[in-house]
Amino acid sequence: MVQTARSSTSQSLLRELETAQLLINDENIKNFFDNRVDEVIKKRRDPEATLTGAKALKDDLLAYLEQYGEVKTANIWCRKIKFLHADELLGNIRRALEEHGIQGVVELHLQDREINSPHLQFVGNNVHYAEELIANEVLKMNFEDSFESAVSRKTAPAYLEDKGIRVLSYDERKRDIEKVEAVEKEHKERKEQFREQINALHKKRDEFLNILGIKKDEVLERVKDILKNDYSIKRNKLVNNNTDELLAKWQEKARNRRK
Repeated sequence: MVQTARSSTSQSLLRELETAQLLINDENIKNFFDNRVDEVIKKRRDPEATLTGAKALKDDLLAYLEQYGEVKTANIWCRKIKFLHADELLGNIRRALEEHGIQGVVELHLQDREINSPHLQFVGNNVHYAEELIANEVLKMNFEDSFESAVSRKTAPAYLEDKGIRVLSYDERKRDIEKVEAVEKEHKERKEQFREQINALHKKRDEFLNILGIKKDEVLERVKDILKNDYSIKRNKLVNNNTDELLAKWQEKARNRRK
């Protein structure tokens, strides 16, 4: 669905800045905007920052795009998207648009107040051509059933039908998953280090036993015998004690604990 261009006050424009695909043909200008994007992301992550520079970035980006023609917005459905393949889809879209020299920015919005389903937002030049290219990439990955469903027009914003709609951020979900993966990786590395330490201890043990001319199996059998005998001794003492003796021992232990 093609709409008028987003303004710099739009909450949806550059909302998913960390995963947004910025398409600028001039390499020097692209580097300039990439640096600005990094600054905004850093400030967004800083809980102490009050101004992130996002609006200024939007102003400059829209001003740049307007030099190359009318700037409009296209929203393309991808309601069957698989989260783990989202980066792959965005990469495919970026390459398809770059091949045709289209400038703008593409973001994946899982859900917002206007469109209550996963969709791709493109803001830039040659919007109708960009919409077609993006929809084709969505279809290649089977995230929509047809071209018509991918670009279908919705007559009313979703928030007019459901007042309880809230925004779901792709950037935030991706960061959460990355944190979980980092914890799992650290746990796996620690487990591997522990296993290596145990193996090193076992190796030293075997080397020591070899110096003494003792077989490991003999040591293990001896340890089992000691444990078994120790258990038998304690069990016999417990069984052979009469009730009065057991009660007296329990009372003595209780008195000692209270001291």
